[in-house]
Amino acid sequence: MSSDTQFVIRPEEIPETGEIILRAGQVPLFLGEPGIGKSANMATLAERRMNSTTRMSGKLKVVKGEPGKGEYGLFSTVLGNYEAIDIGGLPASYADKKTGRLLQTRAMMDILPQQGPGLWVIDEAGQNPDVFRMIAQLVWDRRINGDYTVPDGVDIVLLSNRAEDRAGSSRMYTHLTNRVVQVTIEPTVEGFLRAEAGNLVEDISSTVSWFPELLRTFNPKSTDAFASPRSWMMLNSMMAQGMKVNEKTRPIVNGTIGSRAGAEFATICRMQSTLPDIDAVLLDPAAYEKEIQDIAKSTTIICALSIVLSKRVKKETDLFGPCIDLMGRLSEERAVSFVRLASITNPDVLDLPDYGAFVSSHPDMFF
Repeated sequence: MSSDTQFVIRPEEIPETGEIILRAGQVPLFLGEPGIGKSANMATLAERRMNSTTRMSGKLKVVKGEPGKGEYGLFSTVLGNYEAIDIGGLPASYADKKTGRLLQTRAMMDILPQQGPGLWVIDEAGQNPDVFRMIAQLVWDRRINGDYTVPDGVDIVLLSNRAEDRAGSSRMYTHLTNRVVQVTIEPTVEGFLRAEAGNLVEDISSTVSWFPELLRTFNPKSTDAFASPRSWMMLNSMMAQGMKVNEKTRPIVNGTIGSRAGAEFATICRMQSTLPDIDAVLLDPAAYEKEIQDIAKSTTIICALSIVLSKRVKKETDLFGPCIDLMGRLSEERAVSFVRLASITNPDVLDLPDYGAFVSSHPDMFF
């Protein structure tokens, strides 16, 4: 499924955005690459919808068929995994009680909502073109083949990857483009950290904070595993159970977040194990002389530290001087490389006295 819309939101904005669209009686279609949090926000959207439409003190419950009394149903179905005949209903015969005549109906799937109120989330909506025709009928007429009607009080939400994601999704039929509101989802590091606050191990939260580009490394042209908010949380659950990142577990890490992110994550873990508290090191580097010299033995960790410090300076320019001091304890060349990188990521350092003093004392390395 493809989207030409410029309406792009963060995953954490899905509940509010979806509520606005549903309140207006429209059907939202949330589009985005795999693993960025579309499905994960549906329960929150259902809670908002429940509170705004039913005025019940009741409960939100993931249900099959229909909610119980005092409950608001969250119907979660992956219709793209089925065949059209499954959803449309197999022919079934029954005897009319009055006349005894044999009549025909359709045996509908029991996963279709039978009673509301509730939120019907149709995931992987674009996965199967034949099924998507039936989804289009649900959106258009709120019924299928005349034998199934969407119950009153049930709102429909569609989730799908985009056609360009090469996740098996097809392009949306043009006759439906003005029947849904297409919203593209793109995650941010800030939103990810906020959503998972208290759940993340330090190595993962530090990695995505220092290297935001590693939050999502999805490449539709690659068959390698890729990093996404979902895959980071999969790795997080293993690390929370005590798994360490080492040569033995590297295949697991690479198979979860991809080889590129896995290699950089392993480097960050090694740096974290050597310098667990960078703020403390910046405050009193002399107290961590041994740890600093251990880092000096690894070029990859030095590069990671340099990038991490440059990102810190980008946010906190006042740390530029202490960062120069720390990199200078590794070597003069490393300090020069750091100063060059920091001046590129944050041009404001060019006006600092520490920058002028350092360049003046290393003229041969800068000119």
